[in-house]
Amino acid sequence: MAEEAARRDPKAFREYADSESERIALAFRKAHPTYMNTEKNSAAMLRHLCERFLNGVDHLKDEEVIFELFRSGDFTEVNLRAAFEALLRRGALDVGEGHVKQLSREELLTVIADLRTHGAAQAIATYLKFSLGTRTVDVRKVMVTNADLLKKACSTVWFHSKAGSVTADQFKEFAVRRLSAIQLPTIEQIEAAWFAHQLEAHEETDQPAQPKPATDEEINRLSDEDLESAMVAAREEFSAQRRRRRTGVAISTSQ
Repeated sequence: MAEEAARRDPKAFREYADSESERIALAFRKAHPTYMNTEKNSAAMLRHLCERFLNGVDHLKDEEVIFELFRSGDFTEVNLRAAFEALLRRGALDVGEGHVKQLSREELLTVIADLRTHGAAQAIATYLKFSLGTRTVDVRKVMVTNADLLKKACSTVWFHSKAGSVTADQFKEFAVRRLSAIQLPTIEQIEAAWFAHQLEAHEETDQPAQPKPATDEEINRLSDEDLESAMVAAREEFSAQRRRRRTGVAISTSQ
């Protein structure tokens, strides 16, 4: 009723919209205490909502954007939460000290630049500073308080140190099969695990397909001559395998 009455009077509706918008914003911040109400975060949130609901208009002041969003029914706690979560995933928001955030593209490029110019240790420290939102970082403390974050930092830096030689799909498979078992990996441990992973992959590729064992029915259908030939072939293959183990040279018994 109050909204309907306010809509009949533009000035009253503007006051109503401002009041309700502030109430919605306060309710959102209360429900999401990790959200930092900074100028950067506010601008990013409004820009995200503007792109989604107002066709990306960029000539309006912040208060006008909020008013237009409210008037269209899009300035809601649900939409604010969705914008917050989307921007967090993109690393586009400041976070409070002690909270972890995804790195933005620019921050990741800075980490890669540090890797190229200053080495892995500096790159890992830069990653942690961006992720934790701090100016300095104690890597040993992070190792104790947030081992998963340190593991992610080391893995990311190692992966980018292999640019051009390890694909994203190869890294995902490696992470599942080998890296997940290492609790506190160093760059050297990841490198050793990758070497072992490659050896294992080569062995699986080189392993010859094993013939399907013959059933009793199939054996019973063999003639004496066929059975003798099969036994001779089996002995030759066994001898060849022994020679391969001794010499490491692939030997085929097939003609």
